[in-house]
Amino acid sequence: MSLVLELQREAVAGNSSINNLLRKALLVAKKLKVHEFEKWVLSEMNGYARFDEIPDYREVRGNLKAWNPYHGYIPYIIQNSNFYDEVSTKKMDSSVGELEHILEGSDGTVIIKFHAELENFLMKSQEFPFQPSLHISDSQFKKIVETVRGIVLNWSLQLEEDGILGEGMSFSKNEEEKAVKSTEQIIHQNIYNSGGGHIQVQQLTQHSTQSLEINSTVDKSELSALIIDLKKLLDEMTNGDIKDELDSEVTVLEAQVKSPKPKPAMIAEALKSIRNISEGITGSLIATAIVEKIPMIVSKLPL
Repeated sequence: MSLVLELQREAVAGNSSINNLLRKALLVAKKLKVHEFEKWVLSEMNGYARFDEIPDYREVRGNLKAWNPYHGYIPYIIQNSNFYDEVSTKKMDSSVGELEHILEGSDGTVIIKFHAELENFLMKSQEFPFQPSLHISDSQFKKIVETVRGIVLNWSLQLEEDGILGEGMSFSKNEEEKAVKSTEQIIHQNIYNSGGGHIQVQQLTQHSTQSLEINSTVDKSELSALIIDLKKLLDEMTNGDIKDELDSEVTVLEAQVKSPKPKPAMIAEALKSIRNISEGITGSLIATAIVEKIPMIVSKLPL
């Protein structure tokens, strides 16, 4: 029996698990020696190791909420719309089997907790430090699973159209050669067919943690120079509470400078707070210089 036709039947069967389908797709891809499709199948089976390889169909968007111990979940307000978009939009790196498993126990909404660093940042920015989380409709995860199933189906149909069916458990040399072109077409039309947007990575469970990542062109040299000035200002300061507040914002900037993918909106929020603090410090030439530098740095951020 043809492996490709078996794969088609598996793809359209509503009662087959996504992992079973991918295992069969992996078998076909290996036998046809189409390594790029094999790599995609393995990424879907095991999760994506690199955030820059996560396809756009894995992007989901949710509502930011905070847990109020007296009233339950309440809306979590962020005035900066760009920052809100970054926090509430995710690209899932978890295996598609894990997403399918979560859907089996879902009541309609998947709740994602934030990585400790981002959670602390969000809690500090609010008047009441309620724990934030992201609430995402499970229909968006169903769409990811069905997209994966659809890609495998389209691939198998394209193989059949190009005369690549296989006999038993093997393919001819001619079929292997034709499969490369057939697969390339499916990959570019169905998997990596759009330009990206913000890319974020997370390991998902129903109560998972996640970290925010974003492609950017942040000028780290300017931030590093500002951090040097800020540390000089900290040495001058005597008000303990304000000094601690400024020091925490400096820590945020330092973390962003060290990050391979700094987050522009998070930097902008920290700079805003730093400017407000610096404006309240009188008689300091360093504070005055910092206030003057910040607008220029913010203007260059890719928000």
